[in-house]
Amino acid sequence: MNDSSTNLLNNAYQSCCKNDGDTCNWLYTQLPSSNCSMYREATLVAEFGNSHVKTFDSNKYSIQSIGDFVVFKTDGYILQGRTSTQESKTTYFSQYALKVNEPAARIIFKPDKNNPSFLDVNQTTPSSLSLSGFSLQMIDNYTAVFITKSWTVEVHNDGGVLYHWVYIYSNDFTTTGLMGTFDSNNTNDFLFQNGSTVFGTSDELEVSVINKFVDSWKLNGNDSLLEGSPDNITLTFPVVESSVSKIKKLLNNTEDEAKYELQHTYQESVEILMYSINSLQCKKEIYLHPLSGNVKSVPCICDEKKNGRYCLDDADICKNCWNASGCNTTLDKYCPACPAGFQGDGFQCLDIDECGTNNGGCQHNCTNNIGSFQCSCFGGYSQNGTVCTDIDECLNQTTCKNDFQLCTNFDGSYKCNCMPGRIGDSCIKAPYSYLGNIVIQNPDGWTDELLNNASAAFINLAKKVSTSITSALNDTLSLNLKNDTEYVQVLYFRIYDTNSTSNR
Repeated sequence: MNDSSTNLLNNAYQSCCKNDGDTCNWLYTQLPSSNCSMYREATLVAEFGNSHVKTFDSNKYSIQSIGDFVVFKTDGYILQGRTSTQESKTTYFSQYALKVNEPAARIIFKPDKNNPSFLDVNQTTPSSLSLSGFSLQMIDNYTAVFITKSWTVEVHNDGGVLYHWVYIYSNDFTTTGLMGTFDSNNTNDFLFQNGSTVFGTSDELEVSVINKFVDSWKLNGNDSLLEGSPDNITLTFPVVESSVSKIKKLLNNTEDEAKYELQHTYQESVEILMYSINSLQCKKEIYLHPLSGNVKSVPCICDEKKNGRYCLDDADICKNCWNASGCNTTLDKYCPACPAGFQGDGFQCLDIDECGTNNGGCQHNCTNNIGSFQCSCFGGYSQNGTVCTDIDECLNQTTCKNDFQLCTNFDGSYKCNCMPGRIGDSCIKAPYSYLGNIVIQNPDGWTDELLNNASAAFINLAKKVSTSITSALNDTLSLNLKNDTEYVQVLYFRIYDTNSTSNR
């Protein structure tokens, strides 16, 4: 692609608005604006090269016909083009004609007669168009640009094949013709010359529909502005047999072994479906030179279940599975499902952290493993699945090692205390021992939990009673009892009925 026209406009902008140069009058004549800050740089929106069209709204298709056509038409201007072919292998534009309504003028763009690599621009009256709201400029021997206040068309000669590009810097115009309908909607580009529209993008429409759209913009002899007459050739698409034979030779295959269907695409290539003896298909992208038709490369594209030059060999697809041993290649979803404890699509299986949800259902501890999890209980508990039950160590008479100790069971543990009248680590007999009942008033009231000497209510209240009695003994008898539970033990609680004389 040639950026000459963009550079021409932007250089003029720099010279006028940035450098205060001598092209300022020309720039404002072509692209008038209230000030330099409102100048809009040119943007490439549409193009043509080697039979491949890109419309104003970015649809892409190939011209598969020979003749004179309306390339695009807008208020005051019509650009026409003539398609030609070399050896019937592809189409290209060999000539352009631009019609200007006011002042009436015609401009012909074609290869130079004496030097076909150069661009010849032939302009009819008036002789100068530079002060009429547009300008015609020769960039070099190969390139010319036609500039209006809203758009610029650039024509370039590349070895006898003409290309054109359209740049815009305004949205105040609409178009029809081969370049589509300029309105930022790519679904209505295919407007036929009779006014009917086939809605859809170039990717969605059939090639036959696009060919009919192209032919609708073909001109008859009276309407054409182009010099001479187009070639009288009927093209047969897809690609002609000479290219097919070159492809077949490169594939080292014969007519009896394979059938080829070729479709012309927007790129300089063709797509081939090769039908082998057993009817399997191998899709290949073949690059063809746009003029010579020579084949450049032939990569084969197989689906994931096949490989080899002709996609006839079975591919080892099971290696893609997380669990290859359960792979079934006859199924579309050939990888087996992820096993229990894992999640995924069969190609990738990830461990499920069961402990992350509701602790895995475990009452105490949950340990996550790869593909599984494990429950465990705190010390002092027995386990049954996910349930943990307290172990009553006191049911074993040997839990407390001293014959003068009493065993008290707690949730998850136990405690051995000396019997009443016994003290110390060895539970020796105390020098003095007193046994009696004390009437107290519990600020928290009575609860049946006080009947269980292993309950939290009993232990807390017993602690308070032992501490109070020990403190009173120390104060009144000048004793120094350090461990209240060793010298004062609460054996049980019961309700004291103040109305009953037998309890006094």
